[in-house]
Amino acid sequence: ASLLEGVSPVARTIVGITWLAAFVAVAAFALRTVTGPGPATGPAYEALYVALYMLPGGLCIARAALVRHERGPWLAFGIGMLAWAGGYAYYFAVLQDLPSPPSPSPSDALWLTYYACAGGALISLLRRRLGSIKKSLWIDVAIAALALASISAALLVDPILASTGGELAAVATNLAYPVADVLLIGVVLAAFALSGWRPGESWYLLGAAFAIQIVFDTVYLYQVASGTYVAGTSLDAVWPALMLMIAAAAWQKPRTIVSTEYERWHALVVSIVFAAVALFLTTYDHFVPLHSAATILAAATLAAAFVRTATTFADVRSLSKSRELLAQNQSILNSAGEGIYGLDRWGRITFANPATADLTGYGTDELVGLDAHLTLHHAETGESPMVAALREGAAPTAIEGLYRRRDGSTFPVEYTCTALEESGRVAGAVVVFKDVTERREVERLKEEFTSVVSHELRTPLTSIRGSLGLLASGTLGALSPKGQRMADIAVSNTDRLVRLINDILDIERIDSGRVTMERVASRTDELVARAVEVMRPMADEAGVRVETNAAGLRIEADPDRIIQTLTNLISNSIKFSPPESVVSVSAERDGRRVLFRITDAGRGIPADKLETVFERFGQVDASDSREKGGTGLGLPICRRIVQQHGGEIWADSVEGEGTTLSFTLPVSEVESPIATEPDEHPAGPVVLVCDDDASVVETVSLMLEERGYRVIPATSGQEAVELALETRPDVIVLDLLMPGMSGWEAASALNEHPETAAIPLVVLSVLAADEAEPPGGDVVGWLEKPPNERSLFQALERAVNRDGHPPRVLVVEDDEDLAGVLLATFEHHGLETHHATDGVQAIELSQRVRPDLLVLDLVLPEMDGFEVVDWLQRHDRLKSVPIMVYTARDLDADDRARLNVDAGTQLFTKSRVSPDQFEERVMDLVNRITRQPKEPSDEAQAHPDRR
Repeated sequence: ASLLEGVSPVARTIVGITWLAAFVAVAAFALRTVTGPGPATGPAYEALYVALYMLPGGLCIARAALVRHERGPWLAFGIGMLAWAGGYAYYFAVLQDLPSPPSPSPSDALWLTYYACAGGALISLLRRRLGSIKKSLWIDVAIAALALASISAALLVDPILASTGGELAAVATNLAYPVADVLLIGVVLAAFALSGWRPGESWYLLGAAFAIQIVFDTVYLYQVASGTYVAGTSLDAVWPALMLMIAAAAWQKPRTIVSTEYERWHALVVSIVFAAVALFLTTYDHFVPLHSAATILAAATLAAAFVRTATTFADVRSLSKSRELLAQNQSILNSAGEGIYGLDRWGRITFANPATADLTGYGTDELVGLDAHLTLHHAETGESPMVAALREGAAPTAIEGLYRRRDGSTFPVEYTCTALEESGRVAGAVVVFKDVTERREVERLKEEFTSVVSHELRTPLTSIRGSLGLLASGTLGALSPKGQRMADIAVSNTDRLVRLINDILDIERIDSGRVTMERVASRTDELVARAVEVMRPMADEAGVRVETNAAGLRIEADPDRIIQTLTNLISNSIKFSPPESVVSVSAERDGRRVLFRITDAGRGIPADKLETVFERFGQVDASDSREKGGTGLGLPICRRIVQQHGGEIWADSVEGEGTTLSFTLPVSEVESPIATEPDEHPAGPVVLVCDDDASVVETVSLMLEERGYRVIPATSGQEAVELALETRPDVIVLDLLMPGMSGWEAASALNEHPETAAIPLVVLSVLAADEAEPPGGDVVGWLEKPPNERSLFQALERAVNRDGHPPRVLVVEDDEDLAGVLLATFEHHGLETHHATDGVQAIELSQRVRPDLLVLDLVLPEMDGFEVVDWLQRHDRLKSVPIMVYTARDLDADDRARLNVDAGTQLFTKSRVSPDQFEERVMDLVNRITRQPKEPSDEAQAHPDRR
């Protein structure tokens, strides 16, 4: 197939026109020389003759310019043809009319330049196609060249010596042409005789061109030497046609295919044929005396043939061994369960084993010669490791992808592509692949099982633990001493079971690659402080003091996972530390890493167990799981988390003195924003404070902001009305005596607008309530200046919670048992509770009761928790309701984004946080939502106006 299909339309058009012009010109000149009344001579024919060489040269140069592959050889051919044309141009312009043209001449130099370019191009093409040229090829070239040279010597030496008078320069110049011819045809014939290689169309064209060239060059040189040559005859039409054949070879796609079977007769064909030529000439010399040069060349041909025969027998022995090894390798390939196929340098399949055929639906013979990427690989070209291996010799790595069968269906595979090199250059590649459909299905089932186990175990365990906690705490009534002891045992063992399930699920998810580390910029001192704060209650109960010394270094890490690692290690140290001892936690820079150390004064770890403790269920003493409540999975989880962050973890210990658990993480050298925790606490009620005295507005604003209220300041009645219409505050604190629009007028304006008529007013004035006419609107409090802090907050609380209902909590949980535990817990604190069992019911109750807090499970019937959050975010009146997600599901980054975690949604995983801890967090949040006023200090009551 022509390479024209790979170039632009404009270039394709120009090349096509050039081809047409060259073909027409050669055909016209040849027709003129055959049918004309005499030789084609004269300036017009001479100009045409020069053009006949320039056109093929231009086509070769265009091929090199437009197509990168094998650019150098074809550029050399094009330059050689232009040099040939230049030789004829000089001959016609200068030498033709001289009575005795010099030899050698500039034309000879240009013509011989063509031979040099052609020889270099042929050798370069062989190197590019075959990767390397073996010594046997050079012997074949020598045999062919010597044999042909002997023929040329027999025919040409005597006429050349006679025509040149024996002058050395002239003889050498005239002999250079046949020598160059035989060398060129020797390279071509030797290339065709190579075993295990089948040339494509371009080599057939080159072979035909140079074979014809040596014949007609010999005829031409003989005619010139004998004085019988006539210019402008049909002989002169041959060379432009040969150049055009070489140009046609340039525009063929390279199609060199390695034969699947070696053809042994190729090994002897060159030596036998040309040795026969030499023997013929030697025998012929007995009947017709030949020039001594021909005899010498014939003898040299015989000697080279004997050398080649010797190397051939060595090659045959080596080939026999290679065939045996090939048969063994073929047997191995055929018996392999994985698909294996080879590629040449252009990505075409050179062989395929039966497993490849079975997996793809093709026959092994059908696959040979096909483009592997276009046939089998499902990815885009830029994504294929095969392309990288062939281009760069990339190291083999296991890649997962999709392969395409013959029927168009696809299947998942894992494959490696290994480059094959010859003489330092990539000659092809071998691809090994296997169908991983069953493995993917097992992984899917395992993931599904883990997910189901996570939900189906965590939810009932949370119910059990919550119920036991209510019993053990005495919330549901006092227990007998024996009952209390049994309840405490049940709580302790439930906690132990919960930890075990959490650790098993964690390590399975990490090992399967389903846990993605969400790396953000974090500070080491903040991570250590948060981990220590979590472990403080455990340390206090054990009588152990935890000390920290952490530098504020920047790292790129998943803060939740690093805190999990730190809490696991600190917990381990606290468990094995005696009372009144110290656990030290430090973080310091160690080169380009951060080194974390957790040191205790416990019993230590034996030297032979320092590595074992990081293995699954690896413990120093089997009784530790019973006595200390460990699972044997905490340290393995830590190791996997640290390794996924690019760090290392290890233990150093001296028995009887203590243990140091250490791990490293890379230091972040990039200045990126430090991750901050989202504000867990929702903003308080909005209060608009209006007074023409800016200092009063500032004082009241400071008082309110300290209690968590959000304040909107205004210094005139008109401004207060405009801001109220814009922001819809929960309460308005309003002065009466103001210039411009007074407080009475502002209240009347607010009352006239439906959007602000229901907003409660708290009057703050120098006038007493019985001295002034009350303003219009919903006045819920009247305060005299300066305001008493307690009275101010009481009035605001009455305005915010004016219906007097307790805080409302909506629990969305499909598990009735767990929902019952949560409702009982919240009702014990005096909260108004509501329960929804699915997402649809959650939305209906949210609109009806307008909860102050939503406790939400994610795995729900009808409509899941994500959809509930999405709906609430679109609802103007409910999008500010705080949400606490309480779920058994492990969430990834996309889940967190959907739940709007950055905006304040809080996440709690069932069984990872104890019911007591969850209860504490819920009540803390409820108190902050409702902003229950704290009792002012005695000093504040004594000096209510002091700020």
